[in-house]
Amino acid sequence: MKMSKNKTIKITLTNEFHGTSVTLRIKNRIITERQYARADKALCGMDDCRCRLAIIPPDHLEWMLANATSA
Repeated sequence: MKMSKNKTIKITLTNEFHGTSVTLRIKNRIITERQYARADKALCGMDDCRCRLAIIPPDHLEWMLANATSA
């Protein structure tokens, strides 16, 4: 079942290296700059950490949101 465009979905991103996670509520399948910054800081707030090399590529995240179904 496809999700309609005006639905809100909840996603949880996890950084297994640091054992951190963040949950975002996404409207219209768009992650705002503020949400991205909040997630980035919550998952790893260290400027010199190399765990960011394993972040989900934006095109894969867009695919995940486009194929998400509402809970």
